[in-house]
Amino acid sequence: MRRLIARYREITHDERGANAVLIVFLIIPMLGFGALALDISAQHADHTQLQQGADAASLAIAQACGRNEATCGATATATGAPYVVGNGGIPVEGGIEDISIDYTNDTVHVVASADFPHFLASLIDGAGESTLVRVGSTAKWEAGASATVVPFAIGECTVPTSGSSSPSFIPIDRSTCGGAEPGGFGWLDDGTTSCIKDVTLGDFTTITTGDTGKCDLTTAELSAAAAQIGCSLGSIPRAYRTTAEKLFYCFIGRTILVPVYSLAADCDVTPPAGKAYCITKFAAFEVYGMKVKLTTGDKVDACKPGYTCHLPSSWGSLGFEGRFISYITADDSWMLGPQEPAIRLVG
Repeated sequence: MRRLIARYREITHDERGANAVLIVFLIIPMLGFGALALDISAQHADHTQLQQGADAASLAIAQACGRNEATCGATATATGAPYVVGNGGIPVEGGIEDISIDYTNDTVHVVASADFPHFLASLIDGAGESTLVRVGSTAKWEAGASATVVPFAIGECTVPTSGSSSPSFIPIDRSTCGGAEPGGFGWLDDGTTSCIKDVTLGDFTTITTGDTGKCDLTTAELSAAAAQIGCSLGSIPRAYRTTAEKLFYCFIGRTILVPVYSLAADCDVTPPAGKAYCITKFAAFEVYGMKVKLTTGDKVDACKPGYTCHLPSSWGSLGFEGRFISYITADDSWMLGPQEPAIRLVG
């Protein structure tokens, strides 16, 4: 009898296998929490990739709008979609849900989304539920932030506030107009004699006038510029012999991109010593004729065929005849290249 009682006590107090019972009860919630953690982690990674895709898409569309606002809206989806798809999570791919372009404030907002399935959770409950991951990105463009231009700039007060102005002769001088604002065409003086200059909005510069400008370029530069604007060098009158004369003759009858300058105080940054002006914008100027002295010996006095110019008879007065079309509108055929917009994410 004592042995039976002892054996009974031994059996009833034996705790072996107790953890197995506990694990049976906990296995399902443990798997659930594990699946939830892994799904949330994967969803976060997909959200990050989708956000990168939306950012890339908004920047790409902003760049297109900065180059040409007239066409960027129609091509916005085609422009942005590859960036969203290319940055989609694996195996989940995102897509553009909405694009809104604000031409007043120069911004584009892209909404991208992806349907993220709960892979591990669906293995447990078989429901196959998913979560819609949605992100947004806003980019801003500043059209005409930089451009390659000819070595002339125009005073801001000389440029009309709206485009498509009437043809007029604009002298190369810095006569004041509207108070202290400088006016007229002037030579961009950056310390070099190149006929081709890279200009960025906000650049500080000095402006010289009259028979003080000097403009040189190589034969290769002339050929490249003439090919870009569709000018046949063989059609240029024989009187124009130097590369600089030929380049400027090619401008007649074409639209060029002109930097617009104002007083240095109009720019946000303190100007360096000796720089009295800064570039505030670009303007499209259609050249009808010109009377320009590039150096002491290089001169261009010509008018667009079929148009009667009103150029001065004396070489003591130099300038351009033509009309302003618009600000910051880019076109690949303009001399010497379209403005490259500045773009940035703002939301």
